[in-house]
Amino acid sequence: MAQYGPIAYMYQADFHCTSCHDSIVSAIQRDAPDKVPADLYDEYTFDSDDYPKAVLGTLEGSRLEHCGTCGAALDTYIYHDAGDDDCECDDCR
Repeated sequence: MAQYGPIAYMYQADFHCTSCHDSIVSAIQRDAPDKVPADLYDEYTFDSDDYPKAVLGTLEGSRLEHCGTCGAALDTYIYHDAGDDDCECDDCR
């Protein structure tokens, strides 16, 4: 099923679900307000070690990922037709 918008968030070298992202952002705003970017839509101006960045679309060649905070499965796996000659996922390479 196609999904629009973030499928996960990258923060400190780990993927996070939407619920945990919201908790992380709240904690940053409360405990380290200087880490909140001036423009959240310009992701070139901040690092994912300091503030979560959205992961859009699918993660090409990925396996099933889990939230680094709560462990929930994230819908990042590519569903494909094994007969598709152009598929680039790990299973088809």
